[in-house]
Order: sequence, then C-alpha cells, then structure tokens
Amino acid sequence: MPLPKQAWARLLEETDVFKQTELRDEVVAGLGRKDTEALVAKCRNGSPAERYAAVGVLMELARRPGNRFPASLRRDWADVVTSFAREQFPNTPLGVRSFQAWRELDRGAAESYLVDDFPLENARAESGLLFVIGQLRAFGSERAGRKLRKMKDLAPTGKVAEELEAALGVLEPPTKERLAALAREWRAKRTGPALDRLFSALMKGKSPGTVPIEEVIELLGPPTNRLKRTLYYEPALVIEVDKNQRVVGFHFA
Repeated sequence: MPLPKQAWARLLEETDVFKQTELRDEVVAGLGRKDTEALVAKCRNGSPAERYAAVGVLMELARRPGNRFPASLRRDWADVVTSFAREQFPNTPLGVRSFQAWRELDRGAAESYLVDDFPLENARAESGLLFVIGQLRAFGSERAGRKLRKMKDLAPTGKVAEELEAALGVLEPPTKERLAALAREWRAKRTGPALDRLFSALMKGKSPGTVPIEEVIELLGPPTNRLKRTLYYEPALVIEVDKNQRVVGFHFA
C-alpha cells in the first residue's frame, strides 16, 4: 500500500484518541489517487483494525476541498460504510464510525434509517443504546425526538435512563440561561456526561459548518489539545472544524 507507511502502521496500533487524530491527518496529507483507491479496498477487505482506520481517514478526506476523492470512489466508499452501518451499528466500533460517516455523506438517509427502520432491540448492551441515544440527539429533529420517546418503552435503567432523560430534556433549542447552567455544571464536574449535555445542547439543531469554534470555546473553555482543525476535550470529546474554523463534525470517544 503506497500511502505513508509509517504513519499508517502507527495509526493501526495507536490507542490514544488525540494521537490517532494527528496520525490520521498525517496520512490524509500524503494521499494520492492510488492511495485513496487502496483505502477503499481496505474498507472492503481489510482486517477489522484496517477497516476502522480506513473509514476514519476517508471521512477526513471527504471533508477536505479539492478533487483527491473522485466522485466514483466516493460512491463506492459510501456503499461500503452504509452497509457497515446497517449491519453493525451500534454494536461495534466500525459500525459506529461507519454510521457517523453515513451521517456526513447523506444526513437525511442516515436519519431516516435510524428513526424509521432501526429496530431498537438490535442495540445490544448498554453501550449500544447509548450510541443510539447519542446519534438521535445529534440529529436533533422532532422525528429523532419521537424515536427517543419510544425508547422509554424499553424501561431503561442506570446510565441509559439518565442519558435518555438528558436527551429528551434538550429537544427544544436551549435558552441562554440553560446553556449557562450546563456550562457551570461542566466547569464544576468535568465529567463526560456533563460535557455531553453541554456540547449537545449547544449543537442542537445546528447544521455542520454553522457554529464557530470560538463559540464552543467560550462555553467549554480551552480544549485539552488543539491542532489546526481538531480539538480534544477530556475526557472524551473530539471536535472537527473546517478551514473557516466552524464545527463540521464531532464524536464522543
């Protein structure tokens, strides 16, 4: 595979989320047409680790301007990630990452699948339900809200119940007062749930590319780490920005 071999090999082995982002960007910077073709092939035929890494690299490449990701290859890749998302979301890391890619490629189709076609009983274990809640919250629509309310029929307990209530609590666009209260909670507790509630409320109903990163920093405070186009907040939030420093993607690691 003629892409930056050292960075690719290190990316496959790295476990630190922020270092993964740095290595991913290093790989993206060196990609040519044949490299992109090889990565699409890795998505289809690679090992689980190679597939997961390749989807992440191609997600970032798809966000970049220019013609390094030709339309024909992008269509092939979209077919692959859509298949992975339908087969594996939310029960494997590859399924979750593939659903995030699908959401960026075709937000309407991804939302329709999750709201209308996804059987809630397919979410195995607590982690699966939490991923479903997180994605529905990210869509932020009334349709997503109806699916969240349907999840209450499962009589969830523990963290799932807490996150479901939190998601339902932010169906309406947050007021400045609510954002301020969530910001105070985050700064006092510095926990994952507090961070999730604040950032999700801020992004409620906002389209990619509409929220300046400075607006995020004003509420959340300085990030733990920052690259040119990626910010990381401990314990587990990764934010991607475009060349205009506006939020185009995020995930909770």
